[in-house]
Amino acid sequence: MNKAEKRAAELQQQAKATAQTPAAKQPPTPPTPGTRARSIQRRIKRDG
Repeated sequence: MNKAEKRAAELQQQAKATAQTPAAKQPPTPPTPGTRARSIQRRIKRDG
């Protein structure tokens, strides 16, 4: 498994984990479209 595939699997697991958390634990403001994508891009850039 190469780096990109490993990262994709990690992100999928994270998404599953966040989807399972009850709504009460999620931030009150709904995330704007693109915010999550930007943070993921930032994380990939930072991690290399």
